[in-house]
Amino acid sequence: MGRAITQEIERAIRELELSPDRVSAVERGEADALVSEFLRRFVDEPSRTWWWEGFKVPYVTVDLGEHDRLSCLIGALPNSAEEVFLLSTPDDEPEISVFRGAAGDLLRVLEECYPFEYVLLHSTFAWFVCESHHDQIFGAGEPISSALRSCA
Repeated sequence: MGRAITQEIERAIRELELSPDRVSAVERGEADALVSEFLRRFVDEPSRTWWWEGFKVPYVTVDLGEHDRLSCLIGALPNSAEEVFLLSTPDDEPEISVFRGAAGDLLRVLEECYPFEYVLLHSTFAWFVCESHHDQIFGAGEPISSALRSCA
């Protein structure tokens, strides 16, 4: 699959005309450090392909079913202007891509992309939310967990 997800995200950013000061790719060294820290804090086995199978912190799961995934996510995010990171996952391509931007802008990017597994991570690691290929959303930390409970 190569860089298909990265290219898909970059295409969506261009189509939405989001300037680099709004959404941008994180340089490889910083991206690797961020992913390593995410895995250290939240995933039991860093080599896992599907991170959601091994979260080591309490989390909430929402089976989307008839729910609109973006409505659920928009309702869960505490502040659409807050800076977060968008991480692709190892299931999607060998190198994990990381983008930085306001939560609302990154949700718009996700809406423009074909479905793929990702993580939205708070810039201080206070919370994360991710989506799996099983039409499930997982979230940990507050206020994400409480908000996702109300979406279920």
